[in-house]
Amino acid sequence: MSARTEVDVDALRKLIPVGAEPSSREIRERLFKEFVVRSAHLIEMGAAAASKGKSRAWGGTLSQDSILTLLSKALKQAKVLRQCDHLDIECLVQQAFRAATRSLEPVSGLDNDFIDMNQWHILAFYLVTGLSLLASGQWRNGRMGWAMAMEDFGPLCQRLVSSRWSGDMVPEVVDQLTEWAKSPNAASWDLEAPEGVVDFATVAEWLVNSQLPTWHGIEEEIQSRKRAFQLLQLMNNTPSLPNSVPGKLTPRNCFGPETSLLVMPATVWQTTNRRFFPP
Repeated sequence: MSARTEVDVDALRKLIPVGAEPSSREIRERLFKEFVVRSAHLIEMGAAAASKGKSRAWGGTLSQDSILTLLSKALKQAKVLRQCDHLDIECLVQQAFRAATRSLEPVSGLDNDFIDMNQWHILAFYLVTGLSLLASGQWRNGRMGWAMAMEDFGPLCQRLVSSRWSGDMVPEVVDQLTEWAKSPNAASWDLEAPEGVVDFATVAEWLVNSQLPTWHGIEEEIQSRKRAFQLLQLMNNTPSLPNSVPGKLTPRNCFGPETSLLVMPATVWQTTNRRFFPP
């Protein structure tokens, strides 16, 4: 990092709240929908690249380029970052984007160049977690990304526990950070980190993955997936989409019992399409 990142916690929580309660979720989804609307305008104005892959993406999804452009503008307007290098935000968005695509399957399609509103929750959680890490410690750029010496990791854990960020953490994570603050060397074993060094991506992913079962559990994911599916239906003006969400069009069960494909007498002429796909 070229300089220490300074974050206005209150402004960030207002812009992207990471609480598990419905009110926080609604704010995050409202922000995603605003980004979806503005993304098309950015591409038209040339402010964001429209890759060839956009032609196979569903309306209601966002590319990494669009998220970076829109998120940077939103953070600036909300005065969240008092001090931060744009390259740091770009790198953080890239990591958050990859975490979102790895954590959840997309609602429609298998294109990891775009995320839907369900995956957006994971990206937002990773982003806020990453900003808290950047703001709480002095990370240095290396060949493998940001890293810090293990002797500096103990004070970082203590600052995280003592700061207002701890209000967004589950008790188990706070307890583990407290333990690492007392014995930083134990983190080398727990995080499988190289001796004497801990990297940013490993710590960020541990913080996110340790809290996801509580923060974005099965029931929350099902409901969030349904809302993301409804958004895609609306944006694409279609009653159903070919995916795992229940709809009028569902994948064929290749391993199910065979059924007769003959729907008309053999003596009646019929096209192949009508025979195999009757009305």
